Amino acid sequence: MSTYGSGTGSGTGSGTGTGSSYGIWENLYDENDEEREEQEEREAFTANRDCVIFLIDCHQPMFERNEEGTTPFHNAIKCAILTLTDKIISSENDFLGMCFYGTESKRNSNEFENVYVFMDLDVPDAQKILDLEALQKSDFKFGHTARDFPFPDALWTCSTMFANCTAKLRHKRIFLFTNEDNPNTG
Repeated sequence: MSTYGSGTGSGTGSGTGTGSSYGIWENLYDENDEEREEQEEREAFTANRDCVIFLIDCHQPMFERNEEGTTPFHNAIKCAILTLTDKIISSENDFLGMCFYGTESKRNSNEFENVYVFMDLDVPDAQKILDLEALQKSDFKFGHTARDFPFPDALWTCSTMFANCTAKLRHKRIFLFTNEDNPNTG
């Protein structure tokens, strides 16, 4: 008599009462396992998304030309263009966004003054690069504030942008571009 249950055979049954000596091996491979593995792979792929917000200071000193004839603002836009180009080629599912602070205009879900969301978080595409190149070649149309600016408003806007992103994200990062030691000043 087997101590493993009521199965028949050599005493190595599963104890399920099925009478099969292969009881422990019957459900080793289940069709649902394949579907479950595919779902886990999809979730792992989408959960590996990187999310970057370019937070760019737009106070007047960011638009003053340096000895090379460029401005810190235009250098920040160049960096964003290169990053978008790289993400399109290497990580097309990552999310990128751009937020300006220290502007006269405002466009953000929190209705904070002097904060303008130029690009909502989204996957990079060629149109966004064209928009940034056009921004580089034109006059800055969002204005500059000359007064002190509550920098936490810009960070709160970035936090809201992250929170409104419905995709699962691996990393959430803010790249801050400024030439001021104190980002609160105008």
